[in-house]
Amino acid sequence: MKPILGKFRNLVLGVSCLVIIQACTEQADSAPAAEVVSGADTVFINGKVLTVDQNFNEVQAVAVTGNQISAVGTTADINALIGSNTQVIDLQGKTMIPGLIDNHNHLIYNSPTWPNGVRLGQVRTRAAALEAIAAKAEAIGPGSDAAHIVFALGGWNPVQFTDDQSEFTREELDVIAPNNPCLLYTSPSPRDRTRARMPSSA
Repeated sequence: MKPILGKFRNLVLGVSCLVIIQACTEQADSAPAAEVVSGADTVFINGKVLTVDQNFNEVQAVAVTGNQISAVGTTADINALIGSNTQVIDLQGKTMIPGLIDNHNHLIYNSPTWPNGVRLGQVRTRAAALEAIAAKAEAIGPGSDAAHIVFALGGWNPVQFTDDQSEFTREELDVIAPNNPCLLYTSPSPRDRTRARMPSSA
C-alpha cells in the first residue's frame, strides 16, 4: 500500500511542477516586447552618419546605449530599437561625425582672446589685413585695458601678402587703431615676429 501511495505522491508533485512551469512560460510569452528587450537610451535617425570604419561607410542612424554606440544602420533598423524611454533625435539630413579630440588647440589663450581676434590666414594683401585690423578695433570700441586689445595670433605671415610683405609699423597701427592696444603674432617662419603695441595716445 505504501509503495502505491509513494508513486501517487510523486505523480501529483510532477504534474504540479509542469503546471507551474507552463503558467510561467505563458506569462513570459504574453509580456510586451519593450519589457523583454529594453530599448536604446538615445537614437539619432535620418542623418548622414560618417562611421569612419575600415571602409568609411555612411549610414543613416545610430543607437547609443549607456556610453557606447550599440548599433548603426538605416533609420528603419534603428527605429526598431526605440523603447518607451528612448530619446529620439532627428538629424534631418545633417551630418554626424565621431567625437574628435584636438590635443593642440591653445585653450588657455584662445578662449579669452577669440572675440577680439582678427583671422588673417586667408587675407592675401597687406592692405586688406590693415582694413581687417581697423574693423576689429572699431567693433571692440576704444579702450586701453585687456578687454580692448586687438589680437592677430598666428595662422598668418606677411610673406602671404601679394602687394607688400613688409612688417606692420607702430605708425600704421596708430592710424587704423588709434584707441586700442594691438598684439600681432605671425606663424613660424624665417620672419617670425611678435608685435605688441599700445596706442601712442595711452
